[in-house]
Amino acid sequence: MVFGCFPVGQRSTQEATYGYHANEVETALMLAASEPYVKPGAVCDYYAKLGDTKDLRPERAGATFAWVTQDLSKSGIMGDATAGTVEKGERWIAHSAEGLAKAVAVLCAEGRALAGLSP
Repeated sequence: MVFGCFPVGQRSTQEATYGYHANEVETALMLAASEPYVKPGAVCDYYAKLGDTKDLRPERAGATFAWVTQDLSKSGIMGDATAGTVEKGERWIAHSAEGLAKAVAVLCAEGRALAGLSP
């Protein structure tokens, strides 16, 4: 069972592919959870763009080289922080909480079944 903090299709393809850190999702979640601690002046910074043939690959793709954020981004931002909003963060937190609750319920039911206990 897999759950995510946001439903599929709610981010741009560019952001879903190369939004690694301080991106739309992380910024939105932080704005919703703790807005006073989010540094103003969000920017957008991508090392790779869709269709590029550089060495960096999309998330979950096979690695082509080892890197740390500072190798690719002076600001530390690797995504579109400007796209993150409080509303998106609140929606994604609620969606994530619902998914986690469902996952816990399934695990409890499976555990009870394995232990021979009634549901």
